[in-house]
Amino acid sequence: MLKICKIIHKITLFIGAAVTGLSILFWSHIPEKIPAHYGATGKADRIGNKEELILLFFILWLLIGIFSIVSYYLKTSGVSKYASEQDEENLHTVYPIITWTSLVVVCTFAYIIITSILEKNLGVLFLPITLIAVFLPIGFYIGKEKKITKSNQEEKAKFLQVESREKGVAYRTAVDWWLALILISVIGMELLSFGYILLKKGKIEWITLGVIVFISFLIVPLLNIKYIFYSEHLLVKAGWLGKERISYSSVINIKETHNPLSAPACSLNRIEIDYVVRGRSKFTLISPVHLKNFLKELERRCGK
Repeated sequence: MLKICKIIHKITLFIGAAVTGLSILFWSHIPEKIPAHYGATGKADRIGNKEELILLFFILWLLIGIFSIVSYYLKTSGVSKYASEQDEENLHTVYPIITWTSLVVVCTFAYIIITSILEKNLGVLFLPITLIAVFLPIGFYIGKEKKITKSNQEEKAKFLQVESREKGVAYRTAVDWWLALILISVIGMELLSFGYILLKKGKIEWITLGVIVFISFLIVPLLNIKYIFYSEHLLVKAGWLGKERISYSSVINIKETHNPLSAPACSLNRIEIDYVVRGRSKFTLISPVHLKNFLKELERRCGK
């Protein structure tokens, strides 16, 4: 599996380098006006200057860099002689998913860039195929993980009783500027397209509006992630990603980290909490505002 992932990673880098290099090499031959945005049906709905491709190249290599950092961290942590049980599990589960997702994302951007240069439409199947290719493996992993880590019903009932009678002390997630920029850009580009069609054609593009609502449904709850202290446990509320309850007595280690793994955290300034659930080692990553104060309070409640 690791050899296959290594090959996929090299293919991903080759595709990114090829589409960027060829575009630069033949830049003078690219039409001055090209499709700058596509609707959910895969048809071009806005024409722009070819210079707008530069933004796509920037996002493409930003994503390649992020995926490469995450993959490197997972691989080095998993093969280290000091690797924990969780690190080894991530190496054989999360690492392949990250590698596959990276390939799909890079192929998607490459296809969009090439299609724009050739002044073609993406095709009606582009969006559904892309969404399936990206989210199906992720959904499979999340479902498997939730099934494995499902809390004991008695313990969960006890936590719910505590939450019903206590207010709790809440901290929201910190948000890195670069992540906020990406999220705002994604929604902003769709809003710009929607407004452009509305003003120019005088009609509502319902598919584009649906895409905006769908993206907002995915993104907005993540920005409202909260970490709530209760007397016996920490509650991590992560919108549609669900909730996670960590008993203070189950925590075995707490440390600051910049671990870039996907987590209920919108900043890379994070806290890693290692704990045990029914004899199985687990960890979670969180990024509260006022990180130092949060860390002190968490260590006090966990007796660390």
